Amino acid sequence: MENHLLIGLGGTGGRVLAAFRKLMYERFNGEVKPKDLWLDYLYVDSSEQDLKMKDPAQWSVMGNNIALDADSIVKIPAANLADYVNNRSRFPYLAPWLGDSDDWRNIINDPKISEGAAGQKRRLGRLLFANGAPEFNRMVGVKARNLSYNPDGRKITYHVIAGLAGGTGSGSVVDVIAQLRRQFPDLSSNKIILYLLLPEEHPNPSWASTNNYQPNGYVALTELSAMDLGLFKPWNLSERDYDVERLELELPFYSAYLITDTNRESVRFDVGKVIPSTIAELIYQKTVGVALSDRRIGENGTESAAHFFNDVEKGENPKYSDYDTPHCFKYNSFGIKRLAIPEQEIKEYFGYTFANQALLKMLYNNLSRESGYVSEPTVNDDYAFITKPEQKQKWCISREHLCLSKPILPDHKKEGWLPIADEYAVVDTFAREVLANNEIEHKDKFVAIRNKTKRFFDKDFRPIAEVGQNGVTTFYEKKARFGREAIVQAIIENINKDLLQLWESGERSLVQLSGIVQTLLGYLEEEKANLVKLAASADDEIKRRNVAMEQLNKDWCDIGLGGKLIAAMGGNNKNVLSQKFTAAVKEKYILMTWKESYGFAKLLIDDLINALMVTKSDIDNTIAQFKNAYETLSGAINSRCIAETEENQSLKGVVIKNYDPQKVHTIQQGCIANEHDNDERIKITTAGIMGILNPDKPNFREVSEKLKTGNIISMLENEGLREASNFFTNEVGRDYIPGYEKLIGVNIIQKLHDEFSGNDEGLREKLGRLVRHAAILNKHRDVEVNNGPKVRSTMFVILPDYDVDKAFLQKVEDIIKSLTPEGSIKVSRGGNSNEIVVITLETMLTPRYLQSVYTLKQNYDKLMASKQGKVARFETQLEDYKGFLPANKQICEKLGYLPSLYVATDAEKVEINQMLEALEHPAGQQTATTTQTTQNVGPTTGGGCPPPPPPTQQYYVYANNQQSGPFDIAQLKQQVAAGTLNKQTYVWKDGMAGWAAAGTVPELACIFMTGTPPPPPPPMMM
Repeated sequence: MENHLLIGLGGTGGRVLAAFRKLMYERFNGEVKPKDLWLDYLYVDSSEQDLKMKDPAQWSVMGNNIALDADSIVKIPAANLADYVNNRSRFPYLAPWLGDSDDWRNIINDPKISEGAAGQKRRLGRLLFANGAPEFNRMVGVKARNLSYNPDGRKITYHVIAGLAGGTGSGSVVDVIAQLRRQFPDLSSNKIILYLLLPEEHPNPSWASTNNYQPNGYVALTELSAMDLGLFKPWNLSERDYDVERLELELPFYSAYLITDTNRESVRFDVGKVIPSTIAELIYQKTVGVALSDRRIGENGTESAAHFFNDVEKGENPKYSDYDTPHCFKYNSFGIKRLAIPEQEIKEYFGYTFANQALLKMLYNNLSRESGYVSEPTVNDDYAFITKPEQKQKWCISREHLCLSKPILPDHKKEGWLPIADEYAVVDTFAREVLANNEIEHKDKFVAIRNKTKRFFDKDFRPIAEVGQNGVTTFYEKKARFGREAIVQAIIENINKDLLQLWESGERSLVQLSGIVQTLLGYLEEEKANLVKLAASADDEIKRRNVAMEQLNKDWCDIGLGGKLIAAMGGNNKNVLSQKFTAAVKEKYILMTWKESYGFAKLLIDDLINALMVTKSDIDNTIAQFKNAYETLSGAINSRCIAETEENQSLKGVVIKNYDPQKVHTIQQGCIANEHDNDERIKITTAGIMGILNPDKPNFREVSEKLKTGNIISMLENEGLREASNFFTNEVGRDYIPGYEKLIGVNIIQKLHDEFSGNDEGLREKLGRLVRHAAILNKHRDVEVNNGPKVRSTMFVILPDYDVDKAFLQKVEDIIKSLTPEGSIKVSRGGNSNEIVVITLETMLTPRYLQSVYTLKQNYDKLMASKQGKVARFETQLEDYKGFLPANKQICEKLGYLPSLYVATDAEKVEINQMLEALEHPAGQQTATTTQTTQNVGPTTGGGCPPPPPPTQQYYVYANNQQSGPFDIAQLKQQVAAGTLNKQTYVWKDGMAGWAAAGTVPELACIFMTGTPPPPPPPMMM
């Protein structure tokens, strides 16, 4: 394969590069720069937004990023514009062409100039490129050096793509070409081909944000033609060390394609989407397509794609009459369509369907036997789920946990916490010790047991090692003040972790989880109300225990009165009393502890409710993101594999589809109806999504932050496409799908054979429509075409090989050849098996033939004649020159104009002769030839000629296509000082035969004198 470097300029160039990389990704299984294909990319722009390449519709294929690497991006600096303009002495490479500082104020102060964009001002686009020209040259040099290692040869074709309506692409294209040719002057090894998108005749108002939109295209095209003719010599914008000079360029570009948004059949295409992809298709066929076609050239001596394109792009000017000699005939135009089985679209249809199934399971988890997972919520008993004892234990939301009867944090377990009732087992020990202590009188023993228990309650309940004494009240107060946040966090983490596991495993969907959390919030509110009731009932129970303890203590004391009752009651009754008293004490203080815990638990529940509301919000936010993603994925599904007319297909892109979309739908439906296979794919897809989460600390806040709509779509697209590829790679065993047949890898000739075998007329109509859809992307202006050299029209068709029925393949070729004039079609075999490619080309084209160029000229003339003409001329032209003149090279050089794209009318020829006469005979009378028509006058823009002399005495001035005055000598001097009048400016006064350059008028010599003042007088002699 030969070497190719694709250079995209500005927004249009970026869109074409993106479309080309999509083609590469689709054709080469995800490779945008295969190692065995010697091609590379360079994107030059000033727009920060465009250079970010974040638009997934443009820079991704089903979630797979195809954006350019940093080493393929040239950001041309756009900062400090005022500094460049006001301090031009610091930037000598700008000075020769920058222009008047006052004219720059309109640009610098324009609010539309933002984020580095050139705002449809070509001179600003040139300034931006000038600042980045050295970096551009460096990066081009690096890429050219890398491509030179190609074992097949070192020749490089530079494909330069630009829209001519804007500021960056249109303003830099001339100088990009100049810098390429300067760096690579070897014409035999370095071919430069241009792809130029002309401004639309009816532009979208949001795109045509200034009046320059269409005039930009006309000026850019005229400057390019003038550069090719050697009349417009760009400055060397990359020079930094020496004086800046104009570049003498031999063959600046080899060939140029002019592209419009309307084809020969008057069909208009989307200039933001369809046209870039169409240009990318042509470049693909001219680069990669040529390489692949030449590798697998078919039999019977079929045409080589490389030979075909090289032949039509020679760019040689034919020998025509003198009036056409100013024109460049290197321009081409094209149309391209593919009749194809849309394999990529079918893959994407299946991929998006698989992705959507995974999304619906994660979002709703509602399975339909016929349709797979559907977008409807299910009904679940969430209250029964969350109130299961094991679930409450798992989440640490049982009453024992909420009241800290059971430990929650690891530290709680380390501190040796026991359930509240078990903590008071110490009371039994107190009782044994007191009853066994003979030093304590009988009547004081129960009081001692109670006091020890009270002390435990007040001081020794769950002591902290570092602090010592604690007590129930202090314990819960400290936990409420200092420990509650950590406890809430632990519980919320438990809940989040469990919910995420339920989601990841497919047991619950996001909508179901949201319902669970909502139910849990209600349960906690209910539990908080129960705690209030329990606290109130605890007071009554404590009172009853106090009454019982008092009676038991009285009975105990009575036993000890002189031993009167001892004999009657017996020893066992004494033990019974002590046991009852000990139990009453325990129960009292357990109740008191629970009562304290209820207050803490209410505070804890309030915190949990607040935290769970955050979790609920995070889940609901994620649901909203998934619903947005669902809408996008559903839209992607609904826009693929749909039944539509060939006209609509042609309007939307390059491919005319030849397949049965209903068959695709049937197979896809049978595929997802198989629950086992569907769930297996969903598991893989879900795992891919969950893989972005932190496994050490899973929570829905992270889910909400990471799973935004764009990320969800990107990941699901990526996983879905992978699963679709796997599905079509392993097609064995698909018998369970009703009506299954092979969808990918089918030969397009086989499809045509199945459809039209025995129906030659139907086949001819099908192929005839394909040829018509491939109409040239421009419209001719018959009045120009009929008065100029003939345009060369050619068609190139690429067919696949088809060994099954070679006779039918030959029939297809013969029919296509019969649809065009004899000899104007070339056919190559060995193309991709699923498609037929038809490329129509017009070569030896001059821009004036195009209706769109005529429209651009009309808008240019209108703008230049308006009040904004002076400003517009400054913004649209790369540098200051008089304008465009419909004359040949010699006349344009003599008068200081660039040649127009158009042939002069008779009236324009007279005006040009008047200008020549005034230039050649400044002080004399007009010669007899003044009104004669010369034979060397070429095409015209219709503007730029001074009007007849005005009947006044003082001097009139004609500059920038406008007449002003009269002015006296003093006023003319002021204009010279201001830089608005120079020796080349035309002037006239009463008595002069015609307009003359000011420098040729003797009376005005004084206004151009720049003498220095005399030195100071010599000192006085003594």
